[in-house]
Amino acid sequence: MLIELRLIYGKMKLKNLVKRLGVTANLRTVKVMHLTLYGDFHTDRNGVIRISNLIRKLAAKYDRLPFLIDGIRMKSHPDGRGHFAYFNVVPSKDLAEFRKQLSIGMQPIARSIKPWDSPISEPLWHISISLHKHHSSISKLMHSLHPANSPSLMDKFFAFISGKKLIQVEHERNRDDLYLPLDALRITLLGDNRRIVFEYDLPTKQILPRNLALNRQIGKKSLSAYRSRAGLEAMPLLPTNLPRTFVISDLHLSHDNIIIYCARPFIDSQEMNSVLIDNWNRIVQPKDKVYFLGDMAFGRGSNAPEHYLSKLNGDITFIKGNHDSRFGGGELKKVIEYCGKKLMLVHDSKDAPSEWKGWIIHGHNHNNELWNFPFINGVKRTINVSAELIKYQPLDLDKLIALDFETIKRMDTVDSVPVRF
Repeated sequence: MLIELRLIYGKMKLKNLVKRLGVTANLRTVKVMHLTLYGDFHTDRNGVIRISNLIRKLAAKYDRLPFLIDGIRMKSHPDGRGHFAYFNVVPSKDLAEFRKQLSIGMQPIARSIKPWDSPISEPLWHISISLHKHHSSISKLMHSLHPANSPSLMDKFFAFISGKKLIQVEHERNRDDLYLPLDALRITLLGDNRRIVFEYDLPTKQILPRNLALNRQIGKKSLSAYRSRAGLEAMPLLPTNLPRTFVISDLHLSHDNIIIYCARPFIDSQEMNSVLIDNWNRIVQPKDKVYFLGDMAFGRGSNAPEHYLSKLNGDITFIKGNHDSRFGGGELKKVIEYCGKKLMLVHDSKDAPSEWKGWIIHGHNHNNELWNFPFINGVKRTINVSAELIKYQPLDLDKLIALDFETIKRMDTVDSVPVRF
């Protein structure tokens, strides 16, 4: 048996990436994306009841268990079964503490056969991608990710005859070398046959038997509760006498696949449209100014941008994105001055004029290249207001100013802790 975290949103993004990597490197990859917390172990029916009570007790204070996927790594398997590639996981303090308390609580119920499940050990936090007997097989996958980081045969030859050590060049992260914050919402007990026995749903505080754990409508309720608790569904703001100014980019309304590509916490595009439009109108008053930085909608079932603009509050300036070809109006870029600061507004930061040396507010990159395009990148002087990074709601420029953004070296998302110069 195993206790693990199962993803409700984000899993299809990981599965698609793993599938693509497997095809590229001609490798067999895992089919289920999971993060093991404890196990293997064996227990009886009474033990299952005790485990259920333990998880319910330990998880009561958590609405979610956050973690960060920080790149793809490879290493020898600790069981000696070969070599494996994996998503490197950086746990939050909440997740690390939950795993520790779970391990302590499991000792009198069912001891794990794995030495790293001891309460005093530090596990390798990971989500497996592929396991192979031969190191060379996994090396193919890593080379497909970072070919520039691998020495050529000529480099190896000259290093051999000269006796000099090869120097590995640091690679620049790309879309496949994932850097992505996620929240785990389900704690799962798997039986000896690796089938779900039950799941504890963190947002709704429910124990779900297998049939309900896999139920789509239950999953929809879980995501709704999660969004509400995580502040992804906006509360109406108090009316103000003075108009405010907002920025946001890349709603991608009616685009089903964006839910997969960007690990958005929605069941389908209909639910996504409803939440994004409600978020906008709960925050923006008709007299407020909104700079929308492109990609209003996309996909076969989407309407023209004008259809969605008619549903949104505010005086909207439309900066066109690469998916806005059906929109007759709009601008390609715009410079504004706000609180004494000049800001370049453009859909894709690469389209800003080369002579522009100031700050750029942009979208386009979503959360797919978050290492290179976080919410605030003080080194490149860019601010990424793609919807995924600003909690799916327009960002008040006064909030950006209050962050003292020019002193921030890096800030991944609007609610993360900034790293300052």
